[in-house]
Amino acid sequence: MKTIWKFSVLASERFRVKMPSGSTILDVQTQDVGVAAHAEMWALVEDGAPEVFRTLSVIGTGHDAAPAFGGKYVGTFQFGNGALVFHLFDHGESIT
Repeated sequence: MKTIWKFSVLASERFRVKMPSGSTILDVQTQDVGVAAHAEMWALVEDGAPEVFRTLSVIGTGHDAAPAFGGKYVGTFQFGNGALVFHLFDHGESIT
């Protein structure tokens, strides 16, 4: 069965997220839950698919974009009513 799951986005140039193999990232946005906003991404996943690591990168507007090279653009998200703007890139799956 396919379902949509939510994953936290780290404020890091490169990070990995464990998710089912073959997942399709749908969107990235900030979500304000009480005290502070944080970035989240949503993906369409196949329940029961083997888990893999997905490598992602977050690049701030005006920052060195080299860590994003080779990645597929996912989306843009903002904090502080647009005072800080970040861009998420997907570098694919790996099993380790």
